[in-house]
Amino acid sequence: MPRGAALGAGYGVLWWVLGALILMPLFLGMPPFAPLRMEPMRPVAMGSLVGHIIYGVVLGASLARLLARAHTPLLHAQRHA
Repeated sequence: MPRGAALGAGYGVLWWVLGALILMPLFLGMPPFAPLRMEPMRPVAMGSLVGHIIYGVVLGASLARLLARAHTPLLHAQRHA
C-alpha cells in the first residue's frame, strides 16, 4: 500500500475512534465506546469503521497523487529551460 493510502487509512481510523466512538455517543447522552459495548450496534460500528478506512485511503492516495502531480510540472519546466 502506498504511503499516502496508508496514512489516509490511519487518518480514517483516528476519526472513527474520535467521532463515532467518543464524540457522537457523548452528544447522544451515551458513554464513550457505546457502539462497541451494545451488541446490536456492533455491526453498525464495524460498517462505520470500514467506511472511514475507505474514505481515508481514497483521500490519502488522492492527496499524494495531487502533490506528486503539482511538483512534476516544475521539474519539467526546469529541464526545458
